[in-house]
This record gives sequence, C-alpha cells and structure tokens, in this order.
Amino acid sequence: MPYPRLNFLFEAIDFDGNDAVVVNDHASLSGMNYLTQEAWVYMRSFAGGPVVMGKNNSYDLYMNGGSGTLYTDYKSASGGSVPQNAWAQIVMTYNG
Repeated sequence: MPYPRLNFLFEAIDFDGNDAVVVNDHASLSGMNYLTQEAWVYMRSFAGGPVVMGKNNSYDLYMNGGSGTLYTDYKSASGGSVPQNAWAQIVMTYNG
C-alpha cells in the first residue's frame, strides 16, 4: 500500500502489522562496510518478531517475538530491549 509523502513535523506512518514502505533496490545498498539504521518506533506488540527495516534478510533490523530484544541480520548482532507501548528511538551502527 503506498503511503503519502510526509511533509510536516509530528507525522508518522501507523503500521498494523501487515504494512510496508518499499524502497527500490540500488547497487549503493549492497556490500557496505559502514551502516547505520535508525527509527522511532511505538511497539504495541512483539508478536511474530516485527521487522522495523531491512533489505531482503541482508540487514533486517527486527525484534524478538517475545522479549522485544533488538536484533540485526547484518553481522549477526543483538542489543538492548525495546519498550512496549512507549516511543523509543532505536539505532544500529556498524563501522567496518
């Protein structure tokens, strides 16, 4: 489902668990030595291990289905827990 372009402060996209924003693939999105992924999320549920963002299982940023622990497929890293029913900024950085 296409979403409108967000042009104003304090706007967000509300995902109900079956939505996605798709960005076309590009050569510049492959073979990176450095990567930072960042998002503001409000998690209502961790059911199904929700993916926040990613590229075809190359560098998915996702949460464990039960605990909300943050994981990434990129270099198989994991991090802290994301709170439920509260806004949180999540960031994953890889520096070669």
